Amino acid sequence: FEIISIGRFHWKKGYHYAIDTMKILKDKKVDFSYTIIAQGKVPEEILFLINEYDLHDEVNIIPGMKFDDLIKRLIRSDMLILPSVEEGIANVVLESMAAGVPVVTTDCGGMNEAVEDKVNGYIVRIREPELMADKILDYISRDDESGYKIVKNAKATIENKFSPERQIKEFADLYNTILSK
Repeated sequence: FEIISIGRFHWKKGYHYAIDTMKILKDKKVDFSYTIIAQGKVPEEILFLINEYDLHDEVNIIPGMKFDDLIKRLIRSDMLILPSVEEGIANVVLESMAAGVPVVTTDCGGMNEAVEDKVNGYIVRIREPELMADKILDYISRDDESGYKIVKNAKATIENKFSPERQIKEFADLYNTILSK
């Protein structure tokens, strides 16, 4: 089961919580790989945790990637996780949902505006690796039909709430309201 996170190395991204989650999955004998594709210097804490938890075979870090290659890699993944402690609405989650890649995200920032737990993805409280592991296990244990339903609902969410046309209309409406005052 291939899990991916995409972003930059910054404490707000919560990658150490993701590593804690991977330790839980390994302890439960789940066969997985976890790839972090992130810009910037890999924090020492992350390297320490990978070593401490003996996750060398399960965790792979890629220091950035061209956008086209990144999207191809995302689409080949079985799940995206966003372990962040702070975000607005993360584009990578919206892109994953649009691409048909299931997501597990924390409820940081506005993520609950995009993801409804067990409907179009999974959402957990921040700083809760045990809950993140539970959500990953929930998805893995689903039959194909119920897993597909989550993916289908995610795509519909993007089309209905986050399409470029809708975003343009909402911004135009906002500006027109401001200008009319």
